[in-house]
Order: sequence, then structure tokens, then C-alpha cells
Amino acid sequence: MTAVGPNATMNVSGGFVDFASFCYSASDVTTVSIWSGLDGTGTVLGTFNLAANANDGCSEAHCHWDPLSVTFAGLAHSIVFGTAANLAGFDNVSFAVVPLPAAAWLLLSGLGGLGTLVRRKRIA
Repeated sequence: MTAVGPNATMNVSGGFVDFASFCYSASDVTTVSIWSGLDGTGTVLGTFNLAANANDGCSEAHCHWDPLSVTFAGLAHSIVFGTAANLAGFDNVSFAVVPLPAAAWLLLSGLGGLGTLVRRKRIA
């Protein structure tokens, strides 16, 4: 469990697309937002509405965790957990990162090399 401070933001400089998900435990109703810019700037692309679930089925604080995911359109660069300050904990945060241009170049180079190898074997 991770305690969240008043300005807790997770920045992803390369960006992420399509979805974000995590498990959470909240002692009160709150929200978490996905933003197009770094540090919670730009446009809100998606919002998680968190229900108070921390004590569901147990007597200890933050002993119950629920998975949650949201899909959105656009390129996101940050998730702001700040509105959940001292109310929630988060785990297993995941999202689809934007592939690096270099990775695409390596993939295309590898495929080109395989194509050349197959072609040479056919000719021989």
C-alpha cells in the first residue's frame, strides 16, 4: 500500500495511451484523474471514481482492495492521485506506454533482416 500525499502525481514523459488500471483501497469516496500533460496539466482524459471500500468485509483499515480501469482517447502524460490524499492506497498501476521510435526502427530492421535471410535461402 502506498500513502498518497496532497500533490501525488505519476508522470510518464514518453506518454501512455488507451487505458490505465490499478488496485485501490479508499477510506472515503474520492477521484483520480488522467491528464494529457505532465504534472496534471492540459486536458483531463479520464477519471476514476473511487468508492469507499477500505473496510469491506474486514475490520482493519485498508484491508480490502478492488481493481479498477478506465479507457480514454488521446495521449496521456500523468495520473494525479492528489485528490485521494490520506484517503487511499494504490497498487499494481499499469498502462500502455507509447513505443519509442527506436524500438520501431529495431523491429523493422529485424524483420527486414529475416526477409533477406528467407529470400537468400530460397534462391540457393
